[in-house]
Amino acid sequence: MKSNVDISVVTCVYNEKEKHLREAIESILNQTYKNFEFIIILDNPDNEVLKNIINEYKSMDNRIIFLINEKNIGAAESANKGLKIAKGKYIARMDGDDVSFPKRLEKQKEFLDKNPECILVSGLTVTIDENSNILSYQKRYFNTKIISKVLPYNNPITHSTIMFRKEAVDILNGYRNFEASLDYDFYLRFLSNNLKICVLPEYLVKYRVRKNGISETKAYKQTAFSFYIRELYKERIKNNNVDSFSEEDMKKYKEKMKLDNKIIVNKLNKKIMLYRLYLKKGKIFRLIYLVLTDKFILKKAFNTLRFAFFYVIYSEGVKNKNAGEK
Repeated sequence: MKSNVDISVVTCVYNEKEKHLREAIESILNQTYKNFEFIIILDNPDNEVLKNIINEYKSMDNRIIFLINEKNIGAAESANKGLKIAKGKYIARMDGDDVSFPKRLEKQKEFLDKNPECILVSGLTVTIDENSNILSYQKRYFNTKIISKVLPYNNPITHSTIMFRKEAVDILNGYRNFEASLDYDFYLRFLSNNLKICVLPEYLVKYRVRKNGISETKAYKQTAFSFYIRELYKERIKNNNVDSFSEEDMKKYKEKMKLDNKIIVNKLNKKIMLYRLYLKKGKIFRLIYLVLTDKFILKKAFNTLRFAFFYVIYSEGVKNKNAGEK
Protein backbone atom coordinates (compact mmCIF):
# COMPACT_ATOMS: atom_id res chain seq x y z
CA MET A 1 0.00 0.00 0.00
CA LYS A 2 1.48 3.36 -1.00
CA SER A 3 2.14 5.87 1.78
CA ASN A 4 0.99 9.05 0.01
CA VAL A 5 -2.76 8.43 0.15
CA ASP A 6 -5.05 11.41 0.58
CA ILE A 7 -7.86 9.67 2.49
CA SER A 8 -8.01 6.89 5.05
CA VAL A 9 -11.42 5.22 5.34
CA VAL A 10 -11.84 3.54 8.74
CA THR A 11 -14.51 0.90 9.32
CA CYS A 12 -15.09 -1.29 12.37
CA VAL A 13 -17.10 -4.49 11.98
CA TYR A 14 -18.41 -7.04 14.45
CA ASN A 15 -21.56 -8.98 13.49
CA GLU A 16 -22.78 -7.44 10.23
CA LYS A 17 -24.70 -9.58 7.78
CA GLU A 18 -22.66 -10.85 4.83
CA LYS A 19 -24.66 -9.02 2.16
CA HIS A 20 -24.57 -5.76 4.11
CA LEU A 21 -20.81 -5.90 4.63
CA ARG A 22 -20.27 -6.63 0.94
CA GLU A 23 -22.40 -3.64 -0.03
CA ALA A 24 -20.47 -1.43 2.38
CA ILE A 25 -17.04 -2.56 1.15
CA GLU A 26 -17.96 -2.33 -2.52
CA SER A 27 -19.41 1.16 -2.07
CA ILE A 28 -15.98 2.33 -0.89
CA LEU A 29 -13.91 0.40 -3.43
CA ASN A 30 -16.09 1.80 -6.24
CA GLN A 31 -15.62 5.45 -5.25
CA THR A 32 -14.86 7.88 -8.08
CA TYR A 33 -11.94 9.19 -6.01
CA LYS A 34 -9.30 6.45 -5.99
CA ASN A 35 -6.37 7.64 -3.86
CA PHE A 36 -7.36 6.20 -0.50
CA GLU A 37 -6.63 3.35 1.87
CA PHE A 38 -9.43 1.32 3.42
CA ILE A 39 -8.72 0.22 7.00
CA ILE A 40 -11.12 -2.45 8.26
CA ILE A 41 -10.97 -3.59 11.89
CA LEU A 42 -12.72 -6.83 12.87
CA ASP A 43 -13.64 -6.67 16.56
CA ASN A 44 -14.93 -10.24 16.63
CA PRO A 45 -12.01 -12.60 15.90
CA ASP A 46 -14.29 -15.65 16.08
CA ASN A 47 -16.47 -14.45 13.19
CA GLU A 48 -15.01 -16.54 10.38
CA VAL A 49 -17.66 -15.44 7.88
CA LEU A 50 -16.70 -11.77 8.09
CA LYS A 51 -13.02 -12.65 8.23
CA ASN A 52 -13.29 -14.60 4.96
CA ILE A 53 -15.29 -11.85 3.23
CA ILE A 54 -12.78 -9.15 4.11
CA ASN A 55 -9.82 -11.33 3.12
CA GLU A 56 -11.56 -12.02 -0.19
CA TYR A 57 -11.76 -8.30 -1.01
CA LYS A 58 -8.26 -7.69 0.36
CA SER A 59 -6.84 -10.23 -2.09
CA MET A 60 -8.44 -8.28 -4.96
CA ASP A 61 -7.65 -4.71 -3.85
CA ASN A 62 -4.41 -3.73 -2.13
CA ARG A 63 -5.98 -0.54 -0.77
CA ILE A 64 -7.55 -2.65 1.99
CA ILE A 65 -5.69 -2.95 5.30
CA PHE A 66 -7.25 -5.62 7.49
CA LEU A 67 -6.76 -5.68 11.28
CA ILE A 68 -8.17 -8.45 13.48
CA ASN A 69 -8.43 -7.82 17.21
CA GLU A 70 -7.25 -10.67 19.42
CA LYS A 71 -10.38 -10.17 21.49
CA ASN A 72 -13.44 -7.91 21.54
CA ILE A 73 -12.22 -4.46 22.66
CA GLY A 74 -15.19 -2.29 21.67
CA ALA A 75 -15.92 0.34 19.06
CA ALA A 76 -13.76 3.14 20.51
CA GLU A 77 -10.53 1.19 20.89
CA SER A 78 -11.06 -0.54 17.54
CA ALA A 79 -11.53 2.80 15.78
CA ASN A 80 -8.47 4.23 17.51
CA LYS A 81 -6.36 1.34 16.21
CA GLY A 82 -7.39 2.34 12.70
CA LEU A 83 -6.78 6.05 13.33
CA LYS A 84 -3.32 5.32 14.71
CA ILE A 85 -2.08 3.70 11.49
CA ALA A 86 -4.01 5.95 9.08
CA LYS A 87 -1.73 7.66 6.54
CA GLY A 88 -4.29 9.92 4.90
CA LYS A 89 -4.53 13.67 5.26
CA TYR A 90 -8.26 13.14 5.71
CA ILE A 91 -10.08 10.37 7.57
CA ALA A 92 -13.54 9.16 6.57
CA ARG A 93 -15.62 6.97 8.88
CA MET A 94 -17.92 4.29 7.55
CA ASP A 95 -20.11 1.72 9.32
CA GLY A 96 -19.94 -1.87 8.17
CA ASP A 97 -23.54 -2.03 6.98
CA ASP A 98 -24.03 1.42 5.44
CA VAL A 99 -23.49 2.35 1.80
CA SER A 100 -21.56 5.36 0.51
CA PHE A 101 -22.68 7.09 -2.67
CA PRO A 102 -20.02 6.82 -5.44
CA LYS A 103 -18.87 10.44 -5.22
CA ARG A 104 -18.85 10.69 -1.45
CA LEU A 105 -15.06 10.79 -0.96
CA GLU A 106 -14.55 13.04 -3.97
CA LYS A 107 -17.08 15.59 -2.74
CA GLN A 108 -15.88 15.65 0.86
CA LYS A 109 -12.21 15.94 -0.10
CA GLU A 110 -13.02 18.78 -2.48
CA PHE A 111 -15.00 20.52 0.27
CA LEU A 112 -12.20 20.25 2.85
CA ASP A 113 -9.61 21.35 0.27
CA LYS A 114 -11.64 24.48 -0.44
CA ASN A 115 -12.56 25.21 3.20
CA PRO A 116 -9.38 25.00 5.32
CA GLU A 117 -11.20 26.42 8.36
CA CYS A 118 -13.41 23.30 8.47
CA ILE A 119 -11.91 20.42 10.43
CA LEU A 120 -14.81 17.99 10.06
CA VAL A 121 -17.51 17.79 7.42
CA SER A 122 -20.69 15.73 7.60
CA GLY A 123 -23.43 15.17 5.05
CA LEU A 124 -26.98 13.98 4.44
CA THR A 125 -28.36 10.46 4.47
CA VAL A 126 -30.91 8.27 2.75
CA THR A 127 -32.42 5.69 5.10
CA ILE A 128 -32.62 2.10 3.84
CA ASP A 129 -33.94 -1.14 5.30
CA GLU A 130 -32.29 -4.55 5.64
CA ASN A 131 -33.06 -5.30 2.00
CA SER A 132 -31.55 -1.98 0.84
CA ASN A 133 -34.96 -0.57 -0.04
CA ILE A 134 -35.13 3.20 0.39
CA LEU A 135 -37.30 4.18 3.33
CA SER A 136 -36.81 7.94 3.33
CA TYR A 137 -34.60 10.83 2.29
CA GLN A 138 -33.35 13.25 4.90
CA LYS A 139 -35.57 16.25 4.28
CA ARG A 140 -34.00 18.90 6.49
CA TYR A 141 -30.58 19.67 7.93
CA PHE A 142 -28.69 22.20 10.05
CA ASN A 143 -26.18 24.29 8.13
CA THR A 144 -22.61 25.02 9.18
CA LYS A 145 -23.57 28.18 11.08
CA ILE A 146 -26.17 26.39 13.19
CA ILE A 147 -24.72 22.90 13.77
CA SER A 148 -22.44 24.01 16.62
CA LYS A 149 -25.43 25.54 18.42
CA VAL A 150 -27.51 22.37 18.08
CA LEU A 151 -24.91 19.77 19.07
CA PRO A 152 -24.84 20.55 22.81
CA TYR A 153 -28.52 19.56 22.96
CA ASN A 154 -28.80 16.77 20.40
CA ASN A 155 -26.73 14.88 17.85
CA PRO A 156 -28.02 15.37 14.29
CA ILE A 157 -24.83 14.01 12.65
CA THR A 158 -24.76 10.51 11.15
CA HIS A 159 -21.37 8.99 11.95
CA SER A 160 -20.97 7.27 8.58
CA THR A 161 -21.07 10.64 6.80
CA ILE A 162 -18.10 12.29 8.51
CA MET A 163 -14.68 13.11 7.11
CA PHE A 164 -12.15 15.02 9.20
CA ARG A 165 -8.56 16.21 9.09
CA LYS A 166 -5.95 13.87 10.55
CA GLU A 167 -4.63 16.55 12.93
CA ALA A 168 -7.90 16.36 14.86
CA VAL A 169 -6.91 12.85 16.00
CA ASP A 170 -3.78 14.24 17.66
CA ILE A 171 -5.69 17.09 19.32
CA LEU A 172 -8.53 14.92 20.62
CA ASN A 173 -6.53 11.70 21.10
CA GLY A 174 -9.16 9.79 19.16
CA TYR A 175 -12.40 8.41 20.55
CA ARG A 176 -13.06 7.92 24.25
CA ASN A 177 -14.21 4.55 25.51
CA PHE A 178 -17.97 4.98 25.86
CA GLU A 179 -20.22 1.96 25.38
CA ALA A 180 -22.65 4.11 23.38
CA SER A 181 -22.74 7.59 21.84
CA LEU A 182 -18.95 7.75 21.48
CA ASP A 183 -19.38 9.68 18.24
CA TYR A 184 -21.43 12.32 20.10
CA ASP A 185 -18.61 12.81 22.60
CA PHE A 186 -16.20 13.07 19.66
CA TYR A 187 -18.19 15.93 18.08
CA LEU A 188 -18.64 17.82 21.35
CA ARG A 189 -14.89 17.67 21.94
CA PHE A 190 -14.46 19.23 18.50
CA LEU A 191 -16.55 22.13 19.77
CA SER A 192 -14.66 22.31 23.08
CA ASN A 193 -11.38 22.59 21.17
CA ASN A 194 -12.72 25.20 18.73
CA LEU A 195 -12.45 22.78 15.82
CA LYS A 196 -15.02 23.83 13.26
CA ILE A 197 -17.67 21.33 12.16
CA CYS A 198 -19.19 21.94 8.74
CA VAL A 199 -22.08 20.47 6.80
CA LEU A 200 -22.11 19.54 3.12
CA PRO A 201 -25.82 19.55 2.19
CA GLU A 202 -25.64 16.60 -0.20
CA TYR A 203 -26.61 12.95 0.16
CA LEU A 204 -23.43 11.02 0.87
CA VAL A 205 -24.50 7.80 2.59
CA LYS A 206 -27.32 5.30 2.68
CA TYR A 207 -27.91 4.68 6.38
CA ARG A 208 -29.22 1.21 7.17
CA VAL A 209 -31.88 0.63 9.81
CA ARG A 210 -31.77 -2.88 11.25
CA LYS A 211 -34.54 -4.60 13.21
CA ASN A 212 -32.10 -5.33 16.04
CA GLY A 213 -30.41 -1.97 15.74
CA ILE A 214 -29.50 0.37 18.58
CA SER A 215 -32.87 2.13 18.49
CA GLU A 216 -34.60 -1.03 19.67
CA THR A 217 -32.03 -2.86 21.81
CA LYS A 218 -29.92 -0.07 23.30
CA ALA A 219 -32.20 2.95 23.40
CA TYR A 220 -31.82 3.49 27.16
CA LYS A 221 -28.04 3.07 27.14
CA GLN A 222 -27.71 5.41 24.17
CA THR A 223 -29.85 8.08 25.83
CA ALA A 224 -28.20 7.72 29.24
CA PHE A 225 -24.71 8.08 27.82
CA SER A 226 -25.84 11.10 25.79
CA PHE A 227 -26.90 12.79 29.04
CA TYR A 228 -23.53 11.96 30.60
CA ILE A 229 -21.63 13.25 27.57
CA ARG A 230 -23.55 16.54 27.66
CA GLU A 231 -22.62 17.00 31.32
CA LEU A 232 -18.96 16.45 30.46
CA TYR A 233 -19.26 19.07 27.74
CA LYS A 234 -20.70 21.55 30.24
CA GLU A 235 -17.78 20.81 32.58
CA ARG A 236 -15.28 21.60 29.83
CA ILE A 237 -17.00 24.90 29.08
CA LYS A 238 -16.70 25.91 32.73
CA ASN A 239 -13.25 24.42 33.47
CA ASN A 240 -10.98 25.53 30.63
CA ASN A 241 -11.65 22.45 28.48
CA VAL A 242 -11.12 19.95 31.31
CA ASP A 243 -13.73 17.40 32.38
CA SER A 244 -13.96 14.60 34.94
CA PHE A 245 -14.11 11.69 32.50
CA SER A 246 -12.32 8.53 33.56
CA GLU A 247 -13.06 4.80 33.49
CA GLU A 248 -13.85 5.00 37.22
CA ASP A 249 -16.15 8.00 36.78
CA MET A 250 -18.00 6.24 33.97
CA LYS A 251 -18.33 3.11 36.12
CA LYS A 252 -19.98 5.18 38.88
CA TYR A 253 -22.35 6.73 36.35
CA LYS A 254 -23.32 3.30 35.04
CA GLU A 255 -24.06 2.15 38.57
CA LYS A 256 -26.11 5.27 39.24
CA MET A 257 -28.15 4.74 36.07
CA LYS A 258 -28.32 0.95 36.61
CA LEU A 259 -27.02 0.32 33.11
CA ASP A 260 -25.95 -3.22 34.00
CA ASN A 261 -29.37 -4.14 35.40
CA LYS A 262 -31.05 -5.98 32.53
CA ILE A 263 -34.55 -5.73 34.01
CA ILE A 264 -34.37 -1.94 34.39
CA VAL A 265 -32.63 -1.50 31.04
CA ASN A 266 -35.27 -3.54 29.20
CA LYS A 267 -38.04 -1.66 31.00
CA LEU A 268 -36.64 1.73 30.00
CA ASN A 269 -35.91 0.55 26.47
CA LYS A 270 -39.62 -0.20 26.12
CA LYS A 271 -40.60 3.16 27.63
CA ILE A 272 -38.32 5.04 25.22
CA MET A 273 -39.75 3.14 22.26
CA LEU A 274 -43.27 3.96 23.49
CA TYR A 275 -42.25 7.60 23.90
CA ARG A 276 -41.06 7.67 20.27
CA LEU A 277 -44.22 5.90 19.08
CA TYR A 278 -46.58 8.25 20.94
CA LEU A 279 -44.62 11.25 19.67
CA LYS A 280 -44.76 9.99 16.10
CA LYS A 281 -48.45 9.07 16.23
CA GLY A 282 -49.47 12.24 18.07
CA LYS A 283 -50.96 10.37 21.03
CA ILE A 284 -50.69 13.39 23.31
CA PHE A 285 -52.43 12.14 26.45
CA ARG A 286 -50.51 8.88 26.53
CA LEU A 287 -47.32 10.83 25.90
CA ILE A 288 -48.02 13.25 28.76
CA TYR A 289 -48.77 10.38 31.14
CA LEU A 290 -45.55 8.60 30.19
CA VAL A 291 -43.48 11.76 30.63
CA LEU A 292 -44.99 12.68 33.98
CA THR A 293 -44.59 9.21 35.47
CA ASP A 294 -40.88 8.74 34.75
CA LYS A 295 -38.12 11.26 35.55
CA PHE A 296 -35.79 9.85 32.90
CA ILE A 297 -38.42 10.17 30.16
CA LEU A 298 -39.21 13.67 31.42
CA LYS A 299 -35.57 14.66 30.98
CA LYS A 300 -35.59 13.16 27.50
CA ALA A 301 -38.76 15.11 26.68
CA PHE A 302 -37.08 18.41 27.61
CA ASN A 303 -34.24 17.58 25.22
CA THR A 304 -36.76 16.73 22.52
CA LEU A 305 -38.47 20.11 22.98
CA ARG A 306 -35.18 22.00 22.75
CA PHE A 307 -34.20 20.10 19.63
CA ALA A 308 -37.66 20.67 18.12
CA PHE A 309 -37.22 24.40 18.66
CA PHE A 310 -33.92 24.39 16.75
CA TYR A 311 -35.38 22.13 14.08
CA VAL A 312 -38.42 24.33 13.43
CA ILE A 313 -36.57 27.65 13.57
CA TYR A 314 -33.17 26.90 12.07
CA SER A 315 -33.20 23.76 9.91
CA GLU A 316 -33.20 24.09 6.12
CA GLY A 317 -34.93 22.01 3.47
CA VAL A 318 -32.85 19.85 1.13
CA LYS A 319 -32.94 21.39 -2.33
CA ASN A 320 -31.84 18.46 -4.52
CA LYS A 321 -33.11 14.99 -3.60
CA ASN A 322 -30.94 13.30 -6.22
CA ALA A 323 -27.73 15.11 -5.28
CA GLY A 324 -25.99 12.00 -3.95
CA GLU A 325 -26.25 10.11 -7.19
CA LYS A 326 -24.67 12.75 -9.39
